[in-house]
Amino acid sequence: DEDPFGEAGLPCGICSSETRMQTHFGAPCRHSACKQCWDTWMAAHSTCMICGNTVDGIHRFTKRLAPDISTNEASPIDTANNDLEAALAGLVEALVGIKTIATDVGVRLGECEDHLMSSEMRVMPVEARS
Repeated sequence: DEDPFGEAGLPCGICSSETRMQTHFGAPCRHSACKQCWDTWMAAHSTCMICGNTVDGIHRFTKRLAPDISTNEASPIDTANNDLEAALAGLVEALVGIKTIATDVGVRLGECEDHLMSSEMRVMPVEARS
């Protein structure tokens, strides 16, 4: 039940998966990884993949330390990524709208300048008005 390294339930540091949690540990060293990493490693080795000490067995942390995560349920990281993607999509859409408005304003200013510079509507420079 103990987790001396404080890693139980964190994303697996061996496979670097954001959805596989460190749920199992080697005895007696108590280094942790996800079940898939331990199963793959122990199929070919009898030592800990982290410290190299002999492993007598692989055990699961209690569910209090490393709760089960349903594969059908999005992980907190996936949920945060989805929220971030949605927010960024909204930001991009807003920026495109702003660019469209700014472009339209630029066109209108050009039309105003052309009109003011026409032969009938000359604008007198400020210095010449005195």
